[in-house]
Amino acid sequence: MANFTTAPAQILAGDTLSTVVECDGDLAAVIFPDAWNGGSVSFQASWDNIDYVDVVYPDGDQAIATVVPGAAILIKPDLTRAVRWLRIKAGNAQDETRMFQAVLAKGNPVAIEAPAAATASRETPRKTALPRRKHRR
Repeated sequence: MANFTTAPAQILAGDTLSTVVECDGDLAAVIFPDAWNGGSVSFQASWDNIDYVDVVYPDGDQAIATVVPGAAILIKPDLTRAVRWLRIKAGNAQDETRMFQAVLAKGNPVAIEAPAAATASRETPRKTALPRRKHRR
């Protein structure tokens, strides 16, 4: 089971770029405040805390998430697993300073997926090895 910690970050009034989040674990989610100037966010990553680059998927599409004020965005583990420092980039400038929390997971990897459809289960486990039949000739 993973252990979770939070790291605070903020976007100053009139700005679109957050303060730096030091990721001492895998980024699992971002919790946004109730007051948010709509739109989406994208992510920037750094491995030296000097140069930052946009986070993109293997197909080249930028990683963008729609923000719901007062809600959490779940982050797929493979998106930011190797990131040491992270900044969040708002699609719109914020009219006030916005505080939010980055949720970091340490320990076992966290799988974030939609719930699977229920499957039928057997009362007794299926035997994995069937007895060999004797062939008559």
